[in-house]
Amino acid sequence: MFDGGKITEYRQGSDTFYIRPMNPFLALRLLGDLQKLVSPVIGNVFSALDGESPKKKDDEFVSPDDNDSGEVDEKQRKDNNSVLNKKLDMQAVEKAFAALAEHVDGLKLEKMCARILDKDYVSVSIAGREVSRLGEAQINELFTGNISGMLMLIVEVLMVNYGDFTQLFKSLSGKAVALKRTK
Repeated sequence: MFDGGKITEYRQGSDTFYIRPMNPFLALRLLGDLQKLVSPVIGNVFSALDGESPKKKDDEFVSPDDNDSGEVDEKQRKDNNSVLNKKLDMQAVEKAFAALAEHVDGLKLEKMCARILDKDYVSVSIAGREVSRLGEAQINELFTGNISGMLMLIVEVLMVNYGDFTQLFKSLSGKAVALKRTK
C-alpha cells in the first residue's frame, strides 16, 4: 500500500470516510480504464448541452447581455458555464444512456466501483466507531439500499485522486466543462 499523500476527510451523515490518494501509477491505470469505460458516453453527454444557460429570477444567473454594466464577474461566468445550469437536449441524453447501456454492463460497473473504493485507500468510521478499512462488510452495512451514497463517495474518491471534474473530464473527453461540487 502507498502511504503517501494527504488524507481527505469526507462526512456522509454520521459516518466519516478517510480518503488517501492512490499511488500515481495505480491512479493512472485506473484513469485509463475509467476513460475506456466512460468515454463513449462522455461525448453524448456533452452534446446534450445546448450551450444556453437558463435565466433565473433575481439575476441568480446573469448573461453579459443582461448585465447593465456589460460586465460579468468571474463567479457569474463560472456559474453560467456550469453543466448543471445548461438546458438539455433530451434526444442527446437518450443517446448518452444508450451508449452507456451499450458499453457498460453491471459487471464492468461493479468492478470499476470496487477498484475506486479500494480498501487500501479508503477507511471509514461508521457512526463514530473505530476507523477501519472500507471492505465489503462496511460497504454492505453503509450502502445497502443507499446506492446514491456509494456513488457520492466514489465522486469524492475521484476528486481526491484527479483534482476537480473539470480536469478529469477534460482529460477524458478533450472538452473542458465546469461542474458544481456539492456537499
